[in-house]
Amino acid sequence: MRNALLSLGSCLLAWCLVGPTPAHAHLHLVEPAARDGGEELKDGPCGAAGSVRGSAVTTFEAGQTIELVIDEYIDHPSHYRVAFDVDGHDDFADPVCVENCDTSGPDPVFAPGDPAIVLLDFVVDDPAREQTITVTLPDVVCDRCTLQVIQVMYDKRPYTIGGNDNYYQCADLVLVPRASADAGVAIDAGVVVDAGTSIDAGSRDAGTRDAGGRDAGHHEHEAVSGGCSCRVGRASTGRASGALALVGMVLVALRRRRRGG
Repeated sequence: MRNALLSLGSCLLAWCLVGPTPAHAHLHLVEPAARDGGEELKDGPCGAAGSVRGSAVTTFEAGQTIELVIDEYIDHPSHYRVAFDVDGHDDFADPVCVENCDTSGPDPVFAPGDPAIVLLDFVVDDPAREQTITVTLPDVVCDRCTLQVIQVMYDKRPYTIGGNDNYYQCADLVLVPRASADAGVAIDAGVVVDAGTSIDAGSRDAGTRDAGGRDAGHHEHEAVSGGCSCRVGRASTGRASGALALVGMVLVALRRRRRGG
C-alpha cells in the first residue's frame, strides 16, 4: 500500500512539474495566423466554442492572391473548403453531405458551397504534413472580415451537421485598398504616376521623367490640374509651330495689301 502511494505521488509530482501533454491538432492554419491557435478545432464555425475576433489580425490588400499554409498533424482522408465573411463569421455554414453519408464505403459526396461565401471548395488533401493553398481574396475593403478553413473528413461517418466530421480554423483579416488605387493617384493602363497626373497609354517612355512630368524623350503626355488639361511635348510644339505659321501668313497678306495700295 505504501509503495503504491509513493508511486502515485511520484506520478502526480511529475505531472505538476511537466504539465499535461498537449493534444496534437489535426489541422493548424499557420498562415495567416489562426484566431484560436491549432488546438481548438471541433466547434464551428472557427474551432473554439464561443470563438470571437481576437488580436491576431492579418492585413492584406483587397483582391490580393495569398497562400494559406496548413499543418496537418494527423492525416485524415478529407478535402478542404475555404470561405470568406466580410463582416464577422455568421455567414459560414457547414458542408452538406448528399451521398454516402451514413456508412463506410465510397467517399461521401458533398454539395457545392455558396459561391458568395466559399472561395475554394473540394481542395484535395495532400498527404504532405505541410500544405499550401493559393486563394484570391474578394476585391472588397473591410476591417472585420474573416477567412475560414474547414477540413471535411471522410472517416468520421455518419456525417451530420454539427457532428464530429469537420475541423475548423479561422483567421481574422483586414483588407485595405490596393496600393495602385491610393487617393489622388490617376492610373491609365496600369501605370501609376504622381498625384494629379494622368499618362496616356500610348505616350509613355521607358526613360526617366523630370520633375514636371515630361519624358526624357519628349513624348506627349497630359497633365491635369485644377480641371485644366494642358498638353506638353510634341503636341504643344506642333501647335506653337502652327500659330507661328498663321502669324507669318497674316504678315505676308498685310505686306501685299500695302504694296497694292
